[in-house]
Amino acid sequence: YFIEEKLTNILFNKSIHDLKLDDIETFFANAKIETDKLEFKSYVELENATGTKSSRDKEKINDILKSVCGFLNSDGGILIWGSPEGKNVEGSKEKIYIGDVSPVKYKIEKDQFINRVTSEINPTPHRILFHSIQINQDSYCYIFEITKSEFAPHQYRGTYYMRLDGST
Repeated sequence: YFIEEKLTNILFNKSIHDLKLDDIETFFANAKIETDKLEFKSYVELENATGTKSSRDKEKINDILKSVCGFLNSDGGILIWGSPEGKNVEGSKEKIYIGDVSPVKYKIEKDQFINRVTSEINPTPHRILFHSIQINQDSYCYIFEITKSEFAPHQYRGTYYMRLDGST
């Protein structure tokens, strides 16, 4: 039986709600790759980005919700938003994630996130843990721990997602 917060305890040796910035920085001090149970999203503003920051942030939140849905429909997992930017390595198909975090310059309140999850993912999922780490006045790192759903399959905006071979 999957014990709540087990993945965070395995990766960080502590509960998701006890994680600090040091823990995330130490985690990414060594190269990491995405797996079926781990996903990393960096927060990078491209120089030639189109649209407003608000519309780009909404799109990034949509990507987070797709990943949450994918974890629900698979074996669960952890998503870290604010991870280092993925780098391509010669001779490997997988990106590696190592180095400094990429602070998310978008504040998400826990209630705001849970409301989005419950209103946009159907059926309503249970056992999604959310933790925000404030880096400075206007930047954050977010950790999501999603337990495999007993009520799968779930859909986000009418589409079913799942984790397969390290991607959603």
